[in-house]
Amino acid sequence: MQNTPLSTIDTLQKSFKPIEESETTRLIYELEVHQIELEMQNEELLQTQNQVKKEAEKLAAYARKYATLYDFAPSGYCTLSRAGDIIELNLSAAKMLGKDRGRLINNRLALYVSPETQPRYHLFLESIFTDKAKHTCEIILSVNERSPMHVLLAGTVDETEERCFINVIDITERKQAKETLLLQNKISEQHTAELILANRELTLKSKENEKLAAALNASNKKLITAMQLSDQAVQKYFTLYNIAPCAYFTLSRHSKIIELNLRGAQLLGRQKLTLKGKLFSAFITVESRSVFDHFVEQIFKTNLNQTCELSLTMEGRPLMFVHLEGSLTDNGEHCFLTMLDISARKEKESKIRQLSQAIEQSPVSIIITDTNGSIEYVNSKFGEDTGYSFDEVKGKNITVLNSGHTTGEEYEALWQALKDGSEWHGEFHNRKKNGQFYWESAAFSCIQNSAGETTHYLAITEDITYRKHTEARLVKYAKELKNVNSDLENFAFIASHDLQEPLRMVNSFLNLLEKRLDNQLDETTRQYIHFALDGAARMKILIRDLLQYSRVGTNKEEFSAVDLNAILNHLQDVLRQTIESNAAVIKVQAMPVIIANNTLVRELMLNLLTNALKYRGEEPPEIEVGCREEENRFVLFVKDNGIGISAEYFDKIFIIFQRLHARSRYPGTGIGLAICRRIAELHKGKIWVKSEEGKGSTFFVSFPKSAE
Repeated sequence: MQNTPLSTIDTLQKSFKPIEESETTRLIYELEVHQIELEMQNEELLQTQNQVKKEAEKLAAYARKYATLYDFAPSGYCTLSRAGDIIELNLSAAKMLGKDRGRLINNRLALYVSPETQPRYHLFLESIFTDKAKHTCEIILSVNERSPMHVLLAGTVDETEERCFINVIDITERKQAKETLLLQNKISEQHTAELILANRELTLKSKENEKLAAALNASNKKLITAMQLSDQAVQKYFTLYNIAPCAYFTLSRHSKIIELNLRGAQLLGRQKLTLKGKLFSAFITVESRSVFDHFVEQIFKTNLNQTCELSLTMEGRPLMFVHLEGSLTDNGEHCFLTMLDISARKEKESKIRQLSQAIEQSPVSIIITDTNGSIEYVNSKFGEDTGYSFDEVKGKNITVLNSGHTTGEEYEALWQALKDGSEWHGEFHNRKKNGQFYWESAAFSCIQNSAGETTHYLAITEDITYRKHTEARLVKYAKELKNVNSDLENFAFIASHDLQEPLRMVNSFLNLLEKRLDNQLDETTRQYIHFALDGAARMKILIRDLLQYSRVGTNKEEFSAVDLNAILNHLQDVLRQTIESNAAVIKVQAMPVIIANNTLVRELMLNLLTNALKYRGEEPPEIEVGCREEENRFVLFVKDNGIGISAEYFDKIFIIFQRLHARSRYPGTGIGLAICRRIAELHKGKIWVKSEEGKGSTFFVSFPKSAE
């Protein structure tokens, strides 16, 4: 305002020269000046009124813009049952309720609603499940008595019609801003009324114009302050929009990105400015494209909130799973999306499914009980082993399988170990559902929470009935084998004494008979006597060799370190006469030290060397003894240049009393290789031969590196 009323009067007064006038002329002059002053003040008041009106409209526009931005600000989400129990909620919702998320699950949301708004809340919840449509309501949360929280609830029922999804928006600040705006509007309306009244009274009360101008200036200052507060609120929610933990997108009908926040650009792996105008569907995997198209179509078609889960793909980044929630904007031309990264949840769900499948398909029974022993879970293998279904044993104590064969002391030891936080291993003789008894091996352990407190017990059991029966049979067989071995030892004693005594008598009396009737015997009779003596001698050798075979394995000598080099040096000394008479050459490689029975190994090597010298060809014997080392065993070999063996006899030669040649050519009983095989088997090894008739033979014997 450039000129005030007083300055105008001064200007008018200066424009008139002082002249002598009558009293009437002076009064008329003063009245005209006063009228001009009133008209100017009236015009200024009208201008001020228009300015106030424009500021009020601008303030109303800011209020609408603030309300739109607030609708899309970060909000809370929760899932409720029909009874209003909280099934799931996000961190924003938990923060609004002032509790940890874990403590809110399974609690009723109504516990946190103020008493005066509870009827409105229950009607809202009932309407969602009754109408199966979107409903909203405003309630007050009584989390903090000093500053109650006003929230807007928007809810829809899910496809199962047993749960509903609630969007919880904190509208406390909006309520306060609305009340402020209403107050400012009332003040503006009051000021306008005052201005109109003042305008009517200008002709009567000129002095009151100055007071009205001062009040108007104060009102303008308040309006400016309110506008500044509004701008700050808008800036605040723009900031919240950009730094929100959720990603926000505004899309066109054709899924073009109109607007997004910083979190949205971060999830898509691009700069914010480069994403505007791009197709959101370009970031969706082929498998999820149809889901997204249907999702957007339903938003514009139904004008209702829609949700979906799909996967995104970005170059150079792993597959991302997201949850989308969308709704139409106020103008109906765009849709607003809230996107959450649920990749970690999906990965956990996948791991949980794998663990669940592993437990369900486990070859052993798995049981989970509470700390009182009441069954809370069993897998399918439990049903196969016991005949009980999960429903039949749920809530029952694990002693439902008790057959009465397990003592109370054993159960006390089990529970005491679990109370001490230790593991327990043992066996139970339990009873199945059909009354059949069975054995099971069990391992019990504690399941603890993050605080180290025991919350449940885990039992892993395995039906070992077959193993128990097998062990019993093995004990029985071992006893029978012990008796058989005892009989064999008795037989060996008899063979070494009682069976050889008649042979000595036959041999002695035949010799006496030959001497007494020496002059009376013809050549044929003398030959018969020699045949009988030879048969008795061969019988004696057979009994001796059979006795030797039966004694293999009865040697009580413990396994120890056996130096094969020392054994071979000793055997060459024992066989030196035979070696020299046959002009034989024996080459011995460096041999290892093995864990074995010293006496039996010496007998094994003696038989192999003796056979190599006996079954010689036309050339002098050449014998090579060596050993090769394999992963878990030593393989000894004895190679000769003798007569060789046909492949069809490779197995036959290791059978007792099996011979391939006439006794007249190669003497013996055919028991030596059978003894070798038995010695190898007693050492957990084996013996075999590689040979070609006329080209020599190589016998192999394997020994484990460690004694079992």
